[in-house]
Amino acid sequence: ADTLNSLGLAVFLLCLNPFAVLDAGAVLSVLSVLAILASNPYHAKIKAAIMKHKKHSNPVSKAAFRLLAYVAGSLVMTGAILLFTLPAMAVFFDYVTFAALLANIILIPLGSLATVLAFVTYLCIKLHLISVWMISACRLVFGILLSVVRRIGALDALTVSTNTLMLLAAAGGMILFAFCFIKNNQQLLKTAAVLSVIALIATMGYSAYERHTSTRVLITEHGAVLVMNQDRADVYNLTAFEDYYAMKQMVLSDRLHIRTLYDTSKGASKRMIQTFSAEEIIPMSSIDGIFFGETEIHIVDGYAVDAYGSIDLSKGAVLYTVQRDGTYQVRRVENG
Repeated sequence: ADTLNSLGLAVFLLCLNPFAVLDAGAVLSVLSVLAILASNPYHAKIKAAIMKHKKHSNPVSKAAFRLLAYVAGSLVMTGAILLFTLPAMAVFFDYVTFAALLANIILIPLGSLATVLAFVTYLCIKLHLISVWMISACRLVFGILLSVVRRIGALDALTVSTNTLMLLAAAGGMILFAFCFIKNNQQLLKTAAVLSVIALIATMGYSAYERHTSTRVLITEHGAVLVMNQDRADVYNLTAFEDYYAMKQMVLSDRLHIRTLYDTSKGASKRMIQTFSAEEIIPMSSIDGIFFGETEIHIVDGYAVDAYGSIDLSKGAVLYTVQRDGTYQVRRVENG
């Protein structure tokens, strides 16, 4: 009760600023804390139920039970946070991702180890006790951490666009569970859980197929354009190094191959040429629009302009997802 009261007070203080309800970070933080509070009793029960079996086991079995308890606890906590934040992610980002279910099991211990190593290394530097093996250990752990993040981020099947199919599947699942709770039938509840998992897998598979067959267009803050189709990409109007790093992050995470680079002879464009060997390099001055059949996206005075309005690029890069029938979705992205 005290924790809920504290959370309520924090939400009240946040809402003194009326625009806080439109801030994705604030909304997701509140929902995540609420999810942790709601799931904590179940989290503790599951861990206790698993750990009680280790009392009569050998050391290897005890270690296995500890690992199982950690994985089960992480899944329960992460699943609760994911469930509570799904509506907010759908509203703010037009997509939801299930990568956290996998990522947290691996990244939380790695992140904790990396934090401790970084702190110890910093102290050793200050005390002039630094050694080669310590620096190597830090580089190894941080390298593994970044590699895992990049590989999990590249799993398209874990990201689902909030299209009509996704919303209908979510609504159907909620209605089904509501019916089961009203009837208070455990057998129906188990059936609903199985059907929901099947629907989730089918929706994720369809979303991955849709993303693979669609064309994605990243427009960065300075008007650079990265056009991505399956595993190939074209680069236009790359002049700023901030845009180069944003594009590099997306090219690496999605394992894209640069097909054509329209070279503006700027430093950032040259860096892209050095980093990724393009099949073709074409000199050009600038680009003012992208065309996909009847879909037109223009770049005018720092704005991305489409048939439905304009988006201020100074507030961050945007990503268009253009389907084969010419329909498209657009969302703001962080750092490319």
